[in-house]
Amino acid sequence: MPANNPSNSSKHSEQRAAGARPVAALLTVVALALALLPAASSDGLAHAQGAPTATPLPDLILDGRSSTLSGDLRFGQVILRNRARLEIRAYSGSEDSGRLILRANSIILEAGTSIQGDARGFRGQALRDGEGPGHGEGGSRSIDGGGGGAYGGDGGDGVLDNVTTTASKGGRSYGASCSHEIERGSAGGAPGVADGDPETARGGHGGAAVALLADTILVTGNISVVGEDGYVSANDAGGGGAGGGVWIEGRQVDIAGRIIADGGRGADTDDGGGGGGGGRIKVFHATGVVKRSGLSVDGGQGDGNGSNNDGRKGTICINVSTPTPSPAVSPTPSDTPSPTASATETASVTPTVGPTDTPSPTATDTASATATATATATATATPRPKPLYLPLLLRESCPKQEADPMSMVLVLDSSSSMAELTAAGRPRLEAARESAAVAVARLRAPHRLALVGFDGEARVLAPLGSDPADLAAGLAALSAGRGSRIDAGLLLAAELLAPVSGPGAKRVVLLSDGQVNPSTPAQVVAAAEALRAMGVVIDAVAWQGPSTDLALMAAVAGDASRLHVAPDGEQLVDIFRGLSWAPPPCGGARLWP
Repeated sequence: MPANNPSNSSKHSEQRAAGARPVAALLTVVALALALLPAASSDGLAHAQGAPTATPLPDLILDGRSSTLSGDLRFGQVILRNRARLEIRAYSGSEDSGRLILRANSIILEAGTSIQGDARGFRGQALRDGEGPGHGEGGSRSIDGGGGGAYGGDGGDGVLDNVTTTASKGGRSYGASCSHEIERGSAGGAPGVADGDPETARGGHGGAAVALLADTILVTGNISVVGEDGYVSANDAGGGGAGGGVWIEGRQVDIAGRIIADGGRGADTDDGGGGGGGGRIKVFHATGVVKRSGLSVDGGQGDGNGSNNDGRKGTICINVSTPTPSPAVSPTPSDTPSPTASATETASVTPTVGPTDTPSPTATDTASATATATATATATATPRPKPLYLPLLLRESCPKQEADPMSMVLVLDSSSSMAELTAAGRPRLEAARESAAVAVARLRAPHRLALVGFDGEARVLAPLGSDPADLAAGLAALSAGRGSRIDAGLLLAAELLAPVSGPGAKRVVLLSDGQVNPSTPAQVVAAAEALRAMGVVIDAVAWQGPSTDLALMAAVAGDASRLHVAPDGEQLVDIFRGLSWAPPPCGGARLWP
């Protein structure tokens, strides 16, 4: 990407920030780091605010609009919201086209948004085979139906007029099902030339390749890299393009949306083009939930003639043990401190070497060598004593936890949706009550916990305190009602935490499906921002379901790593057991190695 050209206002702010530093050499380092940043464009790339070394990458935020990108791009965060659409630039023969790799700290595709790469991979061509390593045969090399393209699955064969005889071969799959790379889908072959028709129809284009590589990834929208259907020339049929590839890798990955990499259909006349093979979907993560039913790599249909006319199914790989997304984004931030470290070493080495060389004359060195030789000869005759190891008792000490009590508010959804049943057949409200009991059991004085329930209004179930009896009574009083005012629940939590002062942590844990009525999502996000402005850390706990708004819950958490999603209400208690309900000893510091 071209070098960044910041606006005048951003230049002035950077100059003021740099001027405050006492070491003049840092000015050069900061300028170099800024010059290496990717360019911002009118497609919605906005620079993150703050010190350049702290936020060296721009953000990609698309809010209700469309943009077209391709290539290997790096951002601080990527957010698609409000039905935004990110299109992959169609393959044009260059390596960057037909492929989009997004590397970021966090990537969020909200519900209703999409990344679109249908028919943007390897190209179908008139009167010839399709493009790509798994291309279908067609055009002058075949008669009647063209073969389907391949990627994760083989392409179907094209057939002769109304018979099962193969007219052209479909492509063969390539790549690996679980490797850390991705490819475009290959194109189908053009219609044959059996009838000498001068029309120049072609086979279908393959799907594009897209990779999302970040620490935290939330996909509740759609990603589509479907192969294109074949075209008809007179009564000859082209093969379908293969589905493309999707590679998602992160530490925490939650996928509740749709990812589709199906092959395109073979064209159908009196002969038939072969269907395109399905693509490849690869997901690597350590934590999070992937809704497998939302992933599709089906092969495209042929016209039904012949046993090998349909495209074959592609591959889906979900690996829960290899989270390696951080290196994808670390090179750019690490480039920033590198020059600084180099400059520091140079400044430190130069004065040290100079004074050492000056006061050390040759005569002193010679005398020292003579004396040392004599002493060494005498010492070698006497055996050196062996090391003696004595037991050592170490006693760690850190400030008492009483000096740093944590104040937490558990905000529980008690709307009518909580009366719906879990997979085990009990109301979600009962599962929520059991989950909240985990926090009640684990949090003890001096840490304090309050309980807030909300439906159409919010109410305090238990005030901020440490009495297990009060908290248990509050949980027992939780009951479902009409309406869902998440914002009211969060604002009531803010009221409870406002009087809290001192160094102790302040936290809110929200348990909800993210549905709001009669308030709006904007009001909910505003309430969450008000809490964060008070220094409150928010964890959002939800479950998979058709009515769950994971995008809103992620916005409430403010950090995708603090969004916790259970497959069903029955697994909520597992998430609550995994949360940290008390500060670690000594603030988590290790006093001894």
